[in-house]
Amino acid sequence: MSLIATSLDYSVHTGLGTFYFSVSADSSGRITVSDVRKGAVAFNGAYPLKVHTEISSAIARLENIMAGISTVNGTVTLNNATAGQVVFASPVANADFRVIFSIDDFIGARVTARSITGFSFELSAPYTGDIQYDIIF
Repeated sequence: MSLIATSLDYSVHTGLGTFYFSVSADSSGRITVSDVRKGAVAFNGAYPLKVHTEISSAIARLENIMAGISTVNGTVTLNNATAGQVVFASPVANADFRVIFSIDDFIGARVTARSITGFSFELSAPYTGDIQYDIIF
């Protein structure tokens, strides 16, 4: 059995009505926001600030949930880089793991290679700072 995704659904009550959205983490550790709608209708306009705030909070909650079940974690420091690599202190049982990234910016991150000794990743834009990661088996 293999976990494909973890998804949480939210509702936000605003002066413009109730908005709904989902926050998901897939097997590669990418966190996405999807199915944003106002009531039962897909919404393509500008969201109220309260919705943006709640989306950020939902992403943080999902990162906390995933970190709470992690057995391997750490921090990588990058300097104006778009890629990185993590080498585990000791090999893990298999390469069938999920990586959850926590980045203090709205930058996408994805795993490009996994092995029992670590993983490589790339970012959607150059980044300087710390990136935290959690490995989930």
